[in-house]
Amino acid sequence: MQSVLDNKIKGINVIATKMILHLKHQKETLLPANLHRTALSVFIYLRMWNDWY
Repeated sequence: MQSVLDNKIKGINVIATKMILHLKHQKETLLPANLHRTALSVFIYLRMWNDWY
C-alpha cells in the first residue's frame, strides 16, 4: 500500500515538474486565461489519474 502511495506522489511530482518547465517555456504567452486553462487541465488529469490507481 505504501509503495502505491509513493508511486502516486512520485507521479504527481513528475507532472508538476513538467508543468513548471512548460510554464517557464511558455511564460511570454502566459495570460491569466492560459494559466487558468492549464491549471484546470492539470486538475482534471490528476483526478483521472487518481481514479485509475
